[in-house]
Amino acid sequence: MPVFISGQGVKPVPVEMGQRAVIGRDPHLDVSLPHPRISRQHADVRYRDGEWVVTDLDSANGTFYNGERVTELVLTEPTTTISFGKNTGFTLQFTLAPEVGEPAPATHAGGQLQNASHIPLPARITIGRSPTNDIVVEQAGVADFHASITLTNRGFHELVDNTDNGLTTVNQVPVSKRYRLAVGDVISIGDWSRRYTGNALEPIEASGGFSFVADGLRVTAGGKTLIDDISFQLRPRTLTAVIGPSGAGKSTLLSALTGRRPATEGQVLVGDLDLYTNYPSLKNRIGLVPQTDLLHTTLTTRKALEYAAGLRFPRDVSVHTQHARVEEVVDLLGLTERQDLKIEALSGGQRKRASVALELLTQPELLFLDEPTSGLDPGLDRQVMNQLRDLANGGRTVLVVTHSVANLDVCDEVILLAPGGKLAFHGPAHRVLPEFQATDWSEVFDKLGKPDALPVRKRPVEPRLMPNSEAVSIPPAQTQRWLTQLAILIRRYLAVIASDRHFLALLGALPVVLAMVGYAVGTDYGFGPGADDDFGLNPQARPLLLVLILGASFMGLSASVQELVKERTIYERERSVGLSASAYFTSKVLVLGVLVSIQTTIFVLITLSSREMPDSGVVLDNPVPEVLIATLALALTSMLLGLLISAVVNSSEVTMPALVLATMGQVVLSGAVPIRQTGLLDIVGLPNPGYWAMNQMAATADLNTISALTADEQGAFWEATPENWQLSLLVLMGLATAMVFAARLVLWRREQ
Repeated sequence: MPVFISGQGVKPVPVEMGQRAVIGRDPHLDVSLPHPRISRQHADVRYRDGEWVVTDLDSANGTFYNGERVTELVLTEPTTTISFGKNTGFTLQFTLAPEVGEPAPATHAGGQLQNASHIPLPARITIGRSPTNDIVVEQAGVADFHASITLTNRGFHELVDNTDNGLTTVNQVPVSKRYRLAVGDVISIGDWSRRYTGNALEPIEASGGFSFVADGLRVTAGGKTLIDDISFQLRPRTLTAVIGPSGAGKSTLLSALTGRRPATEGQVLVGDLDLYTNYPSLKNRIGLVPQTDLLHTTLTTRKALEYAAGLRFPRDVSVHTQHARVEEVVDLLGLTERQDLKIEALSGGQRKRASVALELLTQPELLFLDEPTSGLDPGLDRQVMNQLRDLANGGRTVLVVTHSVANLDVCDEVILLAPGGKLAFHGPAHRVLPEFQATDWSEVFDKLGKPDALPVRKRPVEPRLMPNSEAVSIPPAQTQRWLTQLAILIRRYLAVIASDRHFLALLGALPVVLAMVGYAVGTDYGFGPGADDDFGLNPQARPLLLVLILGASFMGLSASVQELVKERTIYERERSVGLSASAYFTSKVLVLGVLVSIQTTIFVLITLSSREMPDSGVVLDNPVPEVLIATLALALTSMLLGLLISAVVNSSEVTMPALVLATMGQVVLSGAVPIRQTGLLDIVGLPNPGYWAMNQMAATADLNTISALTADEQGAFWEATPENWQLSLLVLMGLATAMVFAARLVLWRREQ
C-alpha cells in the first residue's frame, strides 16, 4: 500500500512501492518546503524491506520526531508527524494508505481540479473521496484515497487503483492495481470521467487543436549544423516550452516549425498534412508571435487589430464580422479597458498580449511564441505564461520559446535543447532535474555544454493524428483582393503617420526650414539675367541650383530610407499570411510620393519667390513649372532610392549613414558644385538622379549663358534646348522605374 505525504500548504503526495519521494527546499522536488533552514535535499521516503522508511539526507538542520533528531525512522503508525529543520515550523504527516471506507485525516482543501477543463499531470495526482485529494469524487463506494496517476521512471503515466471494488475503469473495462495509460484512454471512477491526452486529463467531449509532429528535423547553413536530427510531437491542447542556453538553436527551430525557413531535412506534420508542401493551406492555421512587436505602436490596440483583420480575413468576411472578432480577442486577452490606448503606452505584458491578440484573430489551432516574456518582471512573466496556459486549455496547441525557467510548472512539457541544436530532453518539466542529476537549473545548463552529459533518451514520435483531431483537407484561405489590400494599407499608413505628432511636425517643418535656407542663398536675380553693370551675368544662379538639388534629394531620401527596414518584422509576418508584396510596396510609394510632392512644392515655391526668372522655359512658357517638375522628379526618384536602401539594409541604424552618403553623392556628382575634373561628371554622373535634375534646371535657366561658363565648365546636357530637358526627364523616369524593380527584387530575394 502507498504512503501519502501531506501538510499545511502541501498537497498530498502519494508514494507507491518501488518509488522514492524527496523532500527539500528545491522547488522541483516531490515535496518542496521553502525555508532557508531546509536543505535543498533534506530527506526522502521509500519502501524498503517491507517497511516505509524516512531517511535524513545529511541535512544541516536535521529531521525531528517527537522533538528528537533522527537520521532514519520506520513508519509504523497509521499517521506519523515529522518536523524538518530546527524551528522552521514545517511538519509533514505520513499516512499509510487506509483500507476502503476508513477515514483519512484532512490536511488541506484539495479538490480544486475535478471541474477543470484541462488538468495537467504532475509527477503524481490523487483521486478519491477525501477532500485532501487533488480530484475529489464524492460518490458512494469511492474510497477516500481511491486511485492515483503517477509518472514512472520510464516516462509513462500509470493509473494505480488502491481498491478492488470495480469502480475504476479504463475504456469501460475494470482495472485493478496498475494500468499503463495510452493516449486516448478514458478513465472513469464512478460517474467521474476524463480522457488521457499524454500529459493531461480533459473532458471526454473536449476537442480542438491539431497534432503537430516534427520528424527528423535538421537545419544546416554555411556548413554548420544548427538543428541536429530533432523529433518530437506536440499534443492537442497543450503548452510546451522550448528552453536551452543561448545559441542552442531555439529560434532556428521555431522558424523551421512554422515554415518561415523550412528545415534542410525532415518534415513537419500538422494533422496528417506536410507543412512545407501544404504551406499555402496551413499558414493561417499557425499563429506566430516573434520577439519584436507585430503592430504599429503609435496606433491604438483596437485600430491596429482592425487594420490587421481587414488584411488577414478572407474576402467574404464582412467588416462588421471583423470588428466583432477584434472585440472578442481583446476581451479574451483582458485588453478591453486598454484597447483605446496607443500600444506604446501599454505595459510590457499588455503589449505582448496585443501581439498574441493579433495572431488569434484568425483562430489558429497552433500558436508559436518567441521569447514572449523577455524583459518582463517576474509578475508579468507569470501573467503571460498563465494566459498561454488558458489559450492551450481553450483548444490550441501552444509552443513558447523562453529563457525563463521560473514558470515552467504551467507547461505540459518542455523541450530542452543543447548547443549544436541537439535534443537533450522532451517531457514534463519536473523530470528535468532528476534526469540530469542536478539540484537546480543552472547546473542543468552547465551540463548541457558537455556532450557526454546528455542523459535523455529520445521519445518515439508517432506521426499520426491524435484523438479528437480530424484529418481534413484544408483549402487555401481566400485572401483579400489586391485593391482592397492596397486601400487598407494606405489608410493604415496614413493613420500611423497622423498618430505620430512628432513625425508629423517634422514633415511639415522640413520643407519650410529648407526653403528658408534656399531663400537666403543667391540673389534676387534668381535664374534670370544679372545686373546690367555686370553685363547681365548671374554667377549666383549655380549656388541656387545647388540648394534645390540638395533639398530635393534630402527630402526624398529622408522620407523613405527607414520605411521598409523598420517594418520588416511586421511585413514578413503579414506576407506569410497572404499580404501582397506589390500592394504593400505600392502603398508606400503612393503615400510617400504624395507627401514628398507636397513638401517639394512648398520648398520650391518659397525658395523661388520674389526672384527673377527667365522670360520663358525651354519646353513650357513659364519657367517656374519647369523647375518644379525637375525638382519633383528628383525628389520622387530620391524617395524610391531611399526605399531601395531600406530594402537592402538589415537594421535602422545603418540608414542614417546611408542617407548622408546618398545625399552627398547626388549633390557632389550633380554638377551643381564645381569640381576640378568637370568632364568626369558626364561619366560617373550618368546613374545619378541629381545629375539629370541638374541638366533640366541648367537648361531652363540657360546656365551656360547667364554664368558665362567656359566649354570646360559646362555640362554635356546644359544647353538650353527642349531635347536636353526632355531627355533628362525621361532618364529620371527610367532611373525611378529601375529603382522600383530593384527594390521589389530585393524584397523577393529576402523572401526566398
